[in-house]
Amino acid sequence: MLNSSESAENITIYIALILFAVIALVLVIILLFFVSRKKIVREKMESQELKLRHKSDLIRYNIETQEKERHRIAEDLHDDVGSQLNLISLGLHRINKIESTLDKEETEAILLITEGVIDRVRSLSHDLLPPILEKFGLVAALEEVEFNYNKTNSIELNFKTNIENEEPIFDVNDRLYLYRICQELIQNSLKHGKAKLIRISLLNKEGNVHLSITDDGVGFDIDDLQSGKGMGLMNIENRVEILGGTMTISSKLHEGSTFDIYLPKKANRGKDN
Repeated sequence: MLNSSESAENITIYIALILFAVIALVLVIILLFFVSRKKIVREKMESQELKLRHKSDLIRYNIETQEKERHRIAEDLHDDVGSQLNLISLGLHRINKIESTLDKEETEAILLITEGVIDRVRSLSHDLLPPILEKFGLVAALEEVEFNYNKTNSIELNFKTNIENEEPIFDVNDRLYLYRICQELIQNSLKHGKAKLIRISLLNKEGNVHLSITDDGVGFDIDDLQSGKGMGLMNIENRVEILGGTMTISSKLHEGSTFDIYLPKKANRGKDN
């Protein structure tokens, strides 16, 4: 009987040991699963971060390339094409003053066309690379935009700001990117929104920047906008991303649109890009 009792106890111990080993093995497997999963998740996150960083670098490279090309074209228009057209204009003026076999009306017509082309080249050159933006800053450039649009009498553009000294707030890229954003949104308001009134607000709030552009145009459905973004809006979003900012859009059909862009302080701007 004793041997039988001992045998039963031994069997119980063996079963307990086997159960313990099975449980330990299951726990080890679960632990390895979670460790492996954590590693996979970490590697996936690192891969996504690399992709995002690559995307950000690619966006920045594309925009910088665009700006360099605009700079080159603007200089070519101003220095080369513009100077050649000015020579043609001077020559036509001289021909117009002396006895010539050319008909006077004909020379005057050619002169008018040439002067029109000169004005257009100058306008294109300034749009591509506004001299006032480089020399006097963003506020002065937007004030010039306000003046130029208002003198056409076709739309009303109001610009307001509380910024007096740009140096602590903007660097060269900030000014250029914000100017391009304003250009794009104004064109969208006119071309797609059919706006007659555009309000631009550029405010400094303790180093943080709030740019707001509102129009009285036809508006649009936000859901439709998200499902089909044009190149213009993508360029705006890319520039806002490079600046480390955020953008919110509000619009309703027949009630106009508002774009609010918020940028962090200069020291924090674009530091993750």
